[in-house]
Amino acid sequence: MRIAALVGSIAVLALTTGAALAGPIVDHATRAEALLDGGDATAAADALDQAMEEIWKRSPLAFRKALFVVDSSGFGIYQERESNVFRQGEPLVVYAEPIGFAYGRNAIGGSEISLVADFVLTDQDNNELFSQDDFLSVALPVRYHNREFQIKMTVNLTGLPPGSYIAKFHVRDKHSDKSGDFELPFEVAGG
Repeated sequence: MRIAALVGSIAVLALTTGAALAGPIVDHATRAEALLDGGDATAAADALDQAMEEIWKRSPLAFRKALFVVDSSGFGIYQERESNVFRQGEPLVVYAEPIGFAYGRNAIGGSEISLVADFVLTDQDNNELFSQDDFLSVALPVRYHNREFQIKMTVNLTGLPPGSYIAKFHVRDKHSDKSGDFELPFEVAGG
């Protein structure tokens, strides 16, 4: 009997302590659930957006997805390449979905997403063969704090001999001190 009471007390203490230490993300999610239970789906979605805003601010710049594509025309709208083997002279088309970027102000006072990518090409032994800072710079004016954002880069490597390589990208956020990296190994086929 005393053990059951002690376990019950520990459980209550753990629940109350956990709730007290939960933080703003859990607070927004709890509010969202209460609003949804009360029938206010719009306010519940807004509360979850506030939770995502907290996650976004505290996250490093990272990449949910980074891959070679045949083409891309927007967020989630891409045709993935079947392999990472390219013909000589064939451009690399890269699609990446960053998360955790910041929002700044553009020249007319609206919000914007602005990222800069540096490119490094290495061989399979990590020897640097080529690099270019500011390979890509993108700025997108946005009305809201959009999180569905993608980068499309085309890398022309004309004259690259057959072999195994790594395309490395270092992406910097122009509105914060955040930066993130991703790399994609690929091969150039002979003949």
